[in-house]
Parts: sequence; structure tokens; C-alpha cells
Amino acid sequence: MEMKILKYCKSMKTLTIITFIFLSLVLGLESSGAQEPPNPSDIIEVSWSPSGDRIAIGHFNGGIDILDASNGTVLLTLAGHSDAVFELAWKPDGTQLASGSQDTTVRVWDMTNGNLLHTLIAHDLGISALIWTPDGTKIVSATGFDEQLNLRVWDAAAGTLLDSKDTAPIADFAWNQDGTILAGAGTAGVVIFLSGTTFEFMDIIINEFLNGEVKWSLDDNFVISGSNNSRVTVWDVATGQAITNVLATDTISADPSRIDKVREFNLNADNTELTTIAADGTVRIWNVSTGTLLSESQITGPVFAAEFSPDGSQLAFGGEGTTIQIIPAPQLNQAPTANAGFDQTVTDSDNNGSELVTLDGSLSSDADGTIVSYAWSEGGVSLATGVTPMVTLAVGAHTLTLTVTDDDGATASDDVVVTINPPTITCDFNIAVADSAGLIAAINTANSNGVADTICLANSTYTFTTPDNVHNGANALPVIMSDITIEGNGATLTRAVGAPAMRFFEVSAGRLALANLTLNDGLLDSGNGGAIFTQTDLSLDTTTISNASSRFGGGVYVAAGTLSVNGSTFNQTTAIENGGGLFLNSGTMTVTGSTFNGGSARFGGGIYVNNGITTVTNNNFSNHVVTEQGGGIFFNTGTLTLNDSSFDNNSARFGGGLYANSATVTVDNSTFANHVVAEQGGGIFYNNGTLTISNSSFDNNSARFGGGIFSNGSFTVGGSIFTNNSVVEQGGGVFTNSAGSNTVDNSCFNGNTGRFGGGLYSSALNFMATNNWWGAADGPSEAGSGTGDAVNSNVIVIPFLSTEPAFCVASP
Repeated sequence: MEMKILKYCKSMKTLTIITFIFLSLVLGLESSGAQEPPNPSDIIEVSWSPSGDRIAIGHFNGGIDILDASNGTVLLTLAGHSDAVFELAWKPDGTQLASGSQDTTVRVWDMTNGNLLHTLIAHDLGISALIWTPDGTKIVSATGFDEQLNLRVWDAAAGTLLDSKDTAPIADFAWNQDGTILAGAGTAGVVIFLSGTTFEFMDIIINEFLNGEVKWSLDDNFVISGSNNSRVTVWDVATGQAITNVLATDTISADPSRIDKVREFNLNADNTELTTIAADGTVRIWNVSTGTLLSESQITGPVFAAEFSPDGSQLAFGGEGTTIQIIPAPQLNQAPTANAGFDQTVTDSDNNGSELVTLDGSLSSDADGTIVSYAWSEGGVSLATGVTPMVTLAVGAHTLTLTVTDDDGATASDDVVVTINPPTITCDFNIAVADSAGLIAAINTANSNGVADTICLANSTYTFTTPDNVHNGANALPVIMSDITIEGNGATLTRAVGAPAMRFFEVSAGRLALANLTLNDGLLDSGNGGAIFTQTDLSLDTTTISNASSRFGGGVYVAAGTLSVNGSTFNQTTAIENGGGLFLNSGTMTVTGSTFNGGSARFGGGIYVNNGITTVTNNNFSNHVVTEQGGGIFFNTGTLTLNDSSFDNNSARFGGGLYANSATVTVDNSTFANHVVAEQGGGIFYNNGTLTISNSSFDNNSARFGGGIFSNGSFTVGGSIFTNNSVVEQGGGVFTNSAGSNTVDNSCFNGNTGRFGGGLYSSALNFMATNNWWGAADGPSEAGSGTGDAVNSNVIVIPFLSTEPAFCVASP
């Protein structure tokens, strides 16, 4: 014997399968009705011992094997029958086994040594039903054919015939719990009830289907019958009425005793769930009261024999060949338990308006499987994945949701509240109301004292009429040379009406952090940074920059270093050249929860990045006017990660929302809407590099080419929506001009128009755009044969979705 231990995973819980392969065994088949194709090794009967420690297997050629249920060892091999063994019945104490065969005999075996004790000969036809009386003194046998006196009662000890009865042909027996009533599955379409002592007829349930198996519920209130045409019926014993009638499989064979035959079923302890096993391997679990299918999975078929263990915890089954499999009993998947950890309260340690916190979902669990994914979100917006991710949260209270998914697709959620408190500010300098000179003096002192300082302003307006210095342009305040934090407390710094051009801050060394502050009317016509110019690290938290103007970086110019922007606003900022809101020459930039509105520039109305690593999360870019490229963002080289952001009503010549060149760009869960572009890329213009877009929407954008996206590089789009975009020429939804590796899949196109390829236009051959919804069940038009959004002949669209996915009608 060779034993293999395998893993067997399906949609319902199955753990380790014990597979036993016998090198030389006999085989078997089915009683009553047409045969399955006979193979020398087919298993056609499986029976657990009462204690569940052994399994008896009947084979097509009459052989019987007794296995150790824990490891598959063959304990006994019983030979004697000359034809298929269809019935195996254990004596209640497990010491003997009765076997019924197509050879018309019943044989009784000693289970301690495998010796044959009796051969019972009285039937003219094959045995199809066999059972011991509960006290172990008698054996009852029957045939599934129309035989006179087809039910026989035997003295188990003596091996003699005690009685014979005329009944309907019977395919299976089952005792009620106290052994007073014997139920029989009548092959003629009845369930009969016999006295447990006299075996006289008591009652009958008429069933239109040919029965193959019968069982009682644990409380004896119900009888379950299985038929040869896949039907399983639960009967109320008191009324004789069917409670539910279900199909064990949808595969109905022309031969009703074959692949659709019910092989096994089981009713749970409280009679609420019914499990059915069909010959094709279909496993189904049903709600008994409603007949609703609760779960479906598949075991290896065909299944010629199957039986649940006495305690209902395991299922043994076999079929073609000598392989028997033992798996945990199929059951409804239990949903996992999500635990998002304990509520946390932390403090913004560096006064930058946010704090890095570690989330903890490690206490989540799944009683009957494995959690395969952990997803963290806030207000429906994705934050992170993983068991213990680290996330940056702004000052304030955050209710975060952990959603866990198990290996069967069930989910559960739990919330945790994380509160980020602002730092307890120790003010090294307190500046009086409107005391601009006092602020200048404080910065000078902070620059020279060699320590980090915090300057606290009053909630008032500080007005500047003349520059303090000229250094890379005129500055209203001393050049920052050390680590300085300015807590604005709602204050405003403003350039006086008619005052000369000057910005507010230049950061040459150290680090500048601004919080709760407004910078208004900064101006530097011929320089960089209308409000701030920095050559090192800068942090803006809840800071507003408005009506600022310069040549590069209307609001902020970052020559180098790290820029952190959180919860801030750039309003009506103007650059003569690049970066209406801010300009990053090189370095690292993180922009979170901020608004860029009404800016203007030649390139990059909201943000211009020359080269750097930039993460943009949960921001809004709207109403920018750009004469060339990048209404919302212009990104030249580097890496851009863009999440959960919106671009609306921006205008440009190229790239109304985003213009990216020679960069790696990832866009997720973002929207691009209502852009007007003179040339290419209403929502996004992409040139070279790699672009990945997921879960995003492009709506009502217009251009000459590429209303939603115009690409000259490699890009991938998935799970996104393109609606009502329009072009004068080609590619209302998407235009690609690259022969690189480009795909659009699992996305939605509807209402996009253009002269050619209103939905999608590719100038290169074999553009893959499969599994998409094109606005009509018959697929795309133009090169496609349907009536949906148009594609040109270079686009491969088959297969396409014929039903609109739910996410198509909702923006991300």
C-alpha cells in the first residue's frame, strides 16, 4: 500500500485528505438500476464502524477491505463474494460486519480476525438494503427489486432465517433513535415504516422519485430520502408532508441512476441545514426551512459511495479506482472575526501636523480557516493592507475600519479609534498681536541661539511693508538658518497694499515648520517662491497660501530637501512659468488632505515636479488654468504615487488633470472630471515611463485626442470608469500611441465619443482591452460588432462583459 497525504482546498472547509492507494484490490458498483462503467478497482460502498475508528470498503468484484480510519492501513481483506458488494453493515458493538452482494448472499464476518462466520442465502436477487437490529441479535436484508418476500430477518448468531415479509422493493434501511421503527427507502417511490420488533408494515410516505437512501433526523421528527434523479427530500414524520425538496446537482443524466444519483446526505443537529453529496462530486448545503442553497463546493468525482462518520465530523468517499478520501465534513464557512486592536491616543511628536502610527489586526481570527487579507480604511478610503501596517494620520480623531477576508471569501470588519493630539507646544517666543517687528526679532534670535525654537503668534494679522533682506529675492522675514517652528494659532502674514515685491520666508539651513497660519499676497515677479523659497526641509500643516505669485512656484519653491504638506490650502496662486501652487525641483514630497484651487501657470497649475519622489493622497485640484501642460499636476521625472484624489475643471493644452513625462506613475481611487484640453489628454497625458491606473474614474473630459487618457508610454488600467468623455478626433475614453505593453481590463466605457474610437483608440496593433463593459450587452461598435462605445481595429476586446458591473454606476 502506498499512502499519500495531500492538501485539498475548496470553497467549503476541507482540510487534509487522506488518500489510500491499494496495489491490488477488488472493485464494485451500485445496486438497483444500471451500472456505472465497471473498473476492477471501483469503490461502490463505504461504511464507518460505530466507533469511527475503521472504515469498510466494498468493491465491484466482491472484495471488502477494512481500513484504519486514522492512517489508511489495511487491517483486513475479506474475500468470498463473487459479485459486487453494495451493502456493508456493522454490528452495533463493532465486532462483526454484514455484507450484501449482487451475488444474492449476505455474509457475516468476524472483525477481530476477518473470518467468515455465516453465509446467508435466501434471496433470489442482489442485496440492496442491510442493517442490524439495535441489540445486535438480528440482521435485516432486502432487495431493491420486485421479489416475493423480499425482506428477510436473520438470527445473527445462528445464521438462520427467522422471518420473511412482503414489502415494496427497498434500497436502504435506517432505524429511528430508540430502535422502535425501521424506515426503508422504497425503490418504487415510497418511504415505508416497519415495526422495529415484528417488521410489520406501519405507514408509508408516497414519493414520486425512485429512492436510494433514507435517514432519520436526530430527534426522529424528520426522515430524509435521496433519489436517483438528484432529489433529496426532508419529510415531516407526523404529517407525511415534504418540508423541503432540493437538487444535489444540476447535472441530470439520461440514465437516472448514474451521475446525478444522490450518494449521501446529512441533517444537522437542529434540523436547519441539509448537506447533500451527488455522484458528480457536487457538495451543497441547504437551508431546510426555505430550501435556499447556502453553499456549494466540489469534491473529486465521480463518487460511487460516500458516508459521514458516526459523529458527523468527517466524510469518506470513493469512486473510480482504489482511492478513498477522508475529509472534514463539509460545512458552512464561518465568517472570520476582525479585531482592529485597542484604541490609541498619540501625540504629533514633531509638530508637523501628523504622526506615524502602527495599526494592529493580529488579534483577528478565523475559526475554520485562514485570514488571507487585512484591509484598513477610513471613511471608505483605503489606507493600508497587512496585519500591522504603519500609516500616517493627521492631527485629529480617526475611526479606522479593518476588514479581514478569509480563504473562502467571507469578510468581517472592526473599528478602532486613533486620536492624534497636537503637540503640547512650549513657546520659546510669544509674539504680540500684529507685532511684525517682534516676529523678525524672534527669528533673528532663534537663528543665533543654536537650538530648535518655537515661535507662537497671536490670532491676528501681521503686516509687512518693506523687505527685511534680499537673498535669492526679497524676503519679509529673516532667512531661516536653524530649526524653527512657527505656531500661527490662526494668524495671517500679509504684504501691505502697495508694498514692494517680497516673499515671506526663505529657508537656507535647518528646518521650517508652519502650522495654523495663512500667508497672503506674497509676490516675487522675477524669482522663485511667491510665499516661501526653501533649500532644505519644510513642513506645512493647516497652512493657507493665497494670492501668491512668482516666476516659478507661485506659492512655494523647493530647491531641494523634503517637503511635507498636510491639511493645507493653495488658493489663487500664480506662476509665470511653472508650478502655480508649488514647485519641487528635486527631493521628496508628501502632500496629504490638501486643496489646490484656482491656480495658474504655464506648466503645472497646482504642482510642478522637476524630479523627485512624490506621494499625493486625498487632495483636490480644481479650477486651474494652464497655457501648456498639466492643469492640476505636471510631473517630469521620478516616482509619483497618486491616491484618493480628485481633479476637476482644470484646463490646459495637454493633460488637463495630470501631465507626466518619463516617470513611474501609480494612480488609485482618483477622479478626473470636467477638464477642457485643446490638444491631448483631457484627464491624463502620459509620455514614456510606466503608468498604472486602478479604481479611478474619468468623466466629462474633452480634448482633441484622448478625452480621458492620452498615452505615449506603457500603461495598465484596471477597475476604472470612462464616461461621457469626448474628442474631436480619436480616443474619447483612451488614446494610446505606443506599441508597448498596454492593457485596459475590467473597466467600464459608456457614453464616450470621438471621430474614431470613441471608447478606445490604439495606433499600435494588438492593444489588449478585454473583460470590459462597453455600454451595451453586445460589446463595442466600430471595429466591434456591437452597439457600445467604439474601438478601432487595433484593439482586442474579446472577451467583453455583457452585463454592466455594479461599480460602473458609481464613482470611486
